[in-house]
Amino acid sequence: ALRQEGEARQQMEDLANTDGLTGLYNERYFDALLKENELNRTPFVLFYLDLDRFKPVNDRYGHDVGDQLLKEVASRLRGCVRESDAVFRIGGDEFALIVNGAVTEGFCKSRVEKIKAAIREPYRLKDAEVQVGTSCGCAVYPCDSDDVRAIRTAGGKLLTVGLFKGVPVDLGSQPHPAVGAAQLAMVGRQIIVDRHLFFACAVHGFFPLPVAAPPFSAGRPCPVFISSSAA
Repeated sequence: ALRQEGEARQQMEDLANTDGLTGLYNERYFDALLKENELNRTPFVLFYLDLDRFKPVNDRYGHDVGDQLLKEVASRLRGCVRESDAVFRIGGDEFALIVNGAVTEGFCKSRVEKIKAAIREPYRLKDAEVQVGTSCGCAVYPCDSDDVRAIRTAGGKLLTVGLFKGVPVDLGSQPHPAVGAAQLAMVGRQIIVDRHLFFACAVHGFFPLPVAAPPFSAGRPCPVFISSSAA
């Protein structure tokens, strides 16, 4: 009887932590895992993404096709990580991945490209073939911040950037994101900032454009790399 009760509780917990449509973990478990990693000081990298051109697919082909597309995206995202990592549907067409362990800048960039490549492959859904892209960014714990709330908040803000590509502009030495507003207004720019400026801006929603922190090296900040399907 005790075993059955334990199994029933575990089943209820699993249901509470699972997205009903895709079978991925949901936002509830996402927040819980972030807190657990912070408590245990477990290093990880957070990839946060949403789909480009999902709404037109939903509008043209209907919600059934849209739901099928989200399921296919979920399956492809599972293929981008190890079994020991975790994939989440945050809501709508927003997803997140947590990859455990210390990482390099090269790993972050290559994994973003892997995610983008997986998502942009065509989908055969009922009688339609559709293609979507993704805007994807990542942040590293505890390298970019030792506060998972900052990682979480910045992750959401990543979705407002990463929409264009262009020539890097180094604003790291400028004291405030308002400086260089003329440069910021130029569509297609990529901004390089240090990680402290990045999180200050991301949390307050200042960034309208793609962001990448300087590369790993002695005395240099860790990477915050943002990319999109347009790149």
